[in-house]
Amino acid sequence: LLRRVAGKGVYVLGKKIQRDLEILQGFTQTMLDRNVTPSIKVVKKVVRPAGEKYSLMFGIKPEDDIFYMLNNMNIRHNNRSKKDKNYKEYVAKMRKDRLEKWYDELYQLLLFCVLIKDNVKRKNEIDELLKKLKKK
Repeated sequence: LLRRVAGKGVYVLGKKIQRDLEILQGFTQTMLDRNVTPSIKVVKKVVRPAGEKYSLMFGIKPEDDIFYMLNNMNIRHNNRSKKDKNYKEYVAKMRKDRLEKWYDELYQLLLFCVLIKDNVKRKNEIDELLKKLKKK
């Protein structure tokens, strides 16, 4: 659980879970190894087209949904039963280790997108600063 505190940042709440950084594991496997049920709460979910920048980056059309795989493979692990909203037979038939690999890949992609967004903001701020410095 994350809590944003104005002027101070974002803090992780709850007890810390130790991880062996020598072993490469995904979030789900790490939680299961500690007898914790992995879960996620979606606070806001929107579908938007990739746009020009991300379409070039990921080799898709600008009008494509940038999170197609995330939405259809469902990183929340509730897509393996025919009763599930995002059920896809191909995904349901995947071996669990293969599916876990894809969950981890999608999670990494999501983090990458967040980092790109943050980096664009930083670059714009730096560009503004450089313009001001050159004026003086």
